[in-house]
Amino acid sequence: MSDLRWRMILSLGLLALRRPLTRMTGVLETPILTTVLLTLLWIAVVGLTRTPRPVLPLVLAGLTDAAAASRRPQ
Repeated sequence: MSDLRWRMILSLGLLALRRPLTRMTGVLETPILTTVLLTLLWIAVVGLTRTPRPVLPLVLAGLTDAAAASRRPQ
């Protein structure tokens, strides 16, 4: 686990916090479109940085998103 890029993992996970902002501002009206774009961005970042064992950082970024989502108001 020492070869994980923690800054990237936390950044990807916290990037999902923009979902409430898009809902408030109306930039992207469709929540599914926001989720699809976010997923593609996560995959592109992990792929382009040639991250070793790419599934683990994506899972950890998802867990970071879930932890942050549990803290934000609905």
